[in-house]
Amino acid sequence: MRFLDNNDKHTFRSAPDIARETTGDPTEGAAEADLQYAIEATRGFEALKHAASLLTGTLLLDLTKSDRTVQSCTLNEKARAALEEARDSISLARARSENARHHNHHMRLALGHLEDVSSRADRMANLIASAADTVFPAISAAWDELKKLDALVAGFQTVDLSQSCCAFHKRRLALPQ
Repeated sequence: MRFLDNNDKHTFRSAPDIARETTGDPTEGAAEADLQYAIEATRGFEALKHAASLLTGTLLLDLTKSDRTVQSCTLNEKARAALEEARDSISLARARSENARHHNHHMRLALGHLEDVSSRADRMANLIASAADTVFPAISAAWDELKKLDALVAGFQTVDLSQSCCAFHKRRLALPQ
């Protein structure tokens, strides 16, 4: 059996610290379990997206050789706070179904990639110091993991097009003149 992201089910190993309920209502279906997990994991997902955006912004600031400080706080400090919130939320989300456990696995992978970028941003004044030592692969891998999440459990979109510029213009065009 293959997962939606083409990772082999038999090679997937969930982390031992993922909370699992050993007892529960046997009539509870996978859909209800996924919905409950989605509610619990949403805060962590939003924090991961926020941290990824901040760290991507740090890369852009380094690329333009600009100051990393915004509102008396570096973007990396804000990203670290978002990563801490994500870590707490992910650890509290109870993955009851196989889909939810796989989803949680990808959230943890994204968290790991982003923590790597954040720690490198702490150690390095310029994340784009040399072509051989950039963090582009790590930040790209984190975004890839985040993009996989909506295919596993609905409601985890990296871009909400209903809030986009095009959606705004579509609503404005639909208004009577």
